[in-house]
Order: sequence, then structure tokens, then C-alpha cells
Amino acid sequence: MEFLQRLLGLSSTGKLSTGIREAIESQYKVTPEKASELRTAEKGGSYALRPVRLVRVYQPADLGGDKDSASYDELEGSKAVWFQGKIEKKGQIFLKDIRP
Repeated sequence: MEFLQRLLGLSSTGKLSTGIREAIESQYKVTPEKASELRTAEKGGSYALRPVRLVRVYQPADLGGDKDSASYDELEGSKAVWFQGKIEKKGQIFLKDIRP
């Protein structure tokens, strides 16, 4: 199902991929325990006329209420978002630290 969502450019949410987890642990010194709590929301997009996957990494506990997941667009401006960026077609991951 996730493959189909990616293929069609639809938004998807879930646990961190291995690549994203490794990136935030090595670049931003997030502990493995804390990384296991984080979730991602992705959707298709473009950057410099190239197709990419736009990604937001967020802490579900900071969403408020009884929600534990949110779509990429629902996370716009949310303080629950820790990192955002893009995943290039060849798998390169570019994230920006925006933790509150």
C-alpha cells in the first residue's frame, strides 16, 4: 500500500524509514530511543523541477488531543514537527532541524 501511495504521489504517514532514522541520529544527535518515538508524514512534490518526496518528521505526543498521526498538510506550522525536508528520487535525504 505504501508503495502505491508513493507511486501516485499521495500523502503517507508512519514510522521512520531506516535512512531517515540514521540521518537524524547521526546529523542531529537524536538518541535511538527518541527516534523510535518519531513518525513521518510524506507527500509527493517537486524541487527545482525534479520530483521528490516531501517529508516532515514529528513527535506524535506533541499533536495534542488523542491524535497520534497526521498528514503532511495537517502538520503545516505545527510545533510537533522536528525536521522537514525532501527525499530525492535516488534516495538522498535532506532534512532541516526545526525543533521548537
